[in-house]
Amino acid sequence: MNRTVVGCIILIAVVSLIANVALYDRYSSERVLVTVNGEPIHKKDLDDRLDYLYATDVLRQMIVTDLILQEAKRKNAMPSDEDVQKSYQQLLRIDPKSVETAREYDPQMTFFMEGLRASLALRNLRVLNVPVTTDEIAAYYAAHKSDFVLPQQSQTTIVLTADEVDAATAKRLLDDNVSPAVVAEQPGLMVVGINAASDTPLLPSVRRAIMKMRPGDVKLIPAGAQFAVIRCVRVDAEVLPPLDSIRADVAIAARLAKAPSEQVVLERLRRDASITVEASKYATAVPTGSDETIGSDTAR
Repeated sequence: MNRTVVGCIILIAVVSLIANVALYDRYSSERVLVTVNGEPIHKKDLDDRLDYLYATDVLRQMIVTDLILQEAKRKNAMPSDEDVQKSYQQLLRIDPKSVETAREYDPQMTFFMEGLRASLALRNLRVLNVPVTTDEIAAYYAAHKSDFVLPQQSQTTIVLTADEVDAATAKRLLDDNVSPAVVAEQPGLMVVGINAASDTPLLPSVRRAIMKMRPGDVKLIPAGAQFAVIRCVRVDAEVLPPLDSIRADVAIAARLAKAPSEQVVLERLRRDASITVEASKYATAVPTGSDETIGSDTAR
């Protein structure tokens, strides 16, 4: 065996050893995460605690979601990405607090959007083969108008700053009606939707202030450790859309009123499913079929 081959073998062995050490450091349950006054907290300690507190509920929700999505795919009832985004935008306008609360626990909104898709899929499964007439749609709209009212919505330019000096600069620029793109170019000024995340959560005090503003108003409002400078661009008043503009949504609501309940559909899915528990300690995570729901009241 020549020296080149021997050298290659040694190099491969060393690289393999380094890789295995790196994997151990990253994934080993014995890896120390934090040391408190000389006492280590290992990854296993954290995993065991999380497993004990949350695993059963989270796993049950995952099982229910899989049952719904599998059935929706089988019956060609999967909501499209457009449907999910539409429902998300409706939630942002109708119930923004629920979205902000979800974002506190799921900053990337990954699991929230997965749950929303499952909720829409369950809705679609409920209304499969449930007919509705034009007269029934009109009657449902007349009897449930409050369900379709869109709350007031204000279109704003929001600038976030770290101190009052920058906030005063932002207010002066917004008072002068300087474009948001130009404002965003100024040091220390973060314009929501341009150089600050468009889904940046706002404090309740800021939201309340926005709802009281009229087009053209500019306000400087303390927002926790930041300052928010807001220009009201447009206000869309609370409105009940005419039936023709939301007929599809009303039709779905009318069909849901006649459809089997969520519980009935979920019981059937569980009854027809084959679920094998590979780890006995998670046996209680398997849904019984009578107590599992995924909320879909807002998924119109």
